[in-house]
Amino acid sequence: MSYETTLRHFLSSGDVERAGLFAASCAERMAQLFTGVVGTDPARAADVELVVDCLDRLWSTAATHPWEELADRLLRLPELAGEEVPDGLYSYAYEAAGALHYACKYRETHDTTHIESCCNHALNAAEFISDEIGDGVDRYEVECTRQLADISDLSSAPRAFDDSLRQALRDRSREHSKALLAELIQAT
Repeated sequence: MSYETTLRHFLSSGDVERAGLFAASCAERMAQLFTGVVGTDPARAADVELVVDCLDRLWSTAATHPWEELADRLLRLPELAGEEVPDGLYSYAYEAAGALHYACKYRETHDTTHIESCCNHALNAAEFISDEIGDGVDRYEVECTRQLADISDLSSAPRAFDDSLRQALRDRSREHSKALLAELIQAT
């Protein structure tokens, strides 16, 4: 099956918890493109804290969080509040904030189109990084592969899976995010 078919099939399963973890994983893979870029400005410490808090909540097993409020706060970040995508490294922060916003919107509404938007932000960032670095690595395909691996892991997990899967997905996504940021910083 193609990436698009696999994603649509997974999202149509109706498993809200697994879909939420999938969105969290996509957002986590992009997160350091925000925190690593924006975090260099001490005046933006509250924005970095917001992103970290949102990520922690996305991975949480708690049933409810103020998802609408968090999504609205993310939309007020300078990267998302402007009429145009920011330039330079901040364009990656835009993609990361967008992925996180849509992950929160999914948790608020359970509308899977928000997960598709989250995935698109992750794929866009990956493609832009490949263009920026120009080393022949197709990070778009790498991101597709990572999303498909998440779908496979979540789909094959037992009905009542434990927190070890949640932690494994987060650790794997966090490591990839760290590597993406390092590649980007080294290239610029």
